[in-house]
Amino acid sequence: MKLLTSEEKYIQRCASYIKITPIKFIKGFLPYRLSLKHLLIFLEINGFETIATKNSLVITVPRNSLASALHRILDEIEMKQEQIKKSIQKATDNLKLALESNNILKSMLDISVENEKRLTSLLP
Repeated sequence: MKLLTSEEKYIQRCASYIKITPIKFIKGFLPYRLSLKHLLIFLEINGFETIATKNSLVITVPRNSLASALHRILDEIEMKQEQIKKSIQKATDNLKLALESNNILKSMLDISVENEKRLTSLLP
């Protein structure tokens, strides 16, 4: 049985990881004036955790990363937007029904006024 180093144990706790060897490979792709330290800070800000050794760079994504939290928040927002849309649609339908019932009541009132006029004209 092989004993795991602390770096390997840390990597096993994470959901996924990328190991880049040699580290000079990354330095060749970095834009002018962007150091490896800047890259590591940028990755950390975006929810990635990095382990830089002399020969390699390991980029890990923790299970509770910033990206997964943002996706969860966006999903909640979308669900609430759907609930709001349904509520607005229901309110619109209720307003349409109220308008129709108002029109029916108005026509009934007009009919009763006409009947009242006829009845008063028949009286001596």
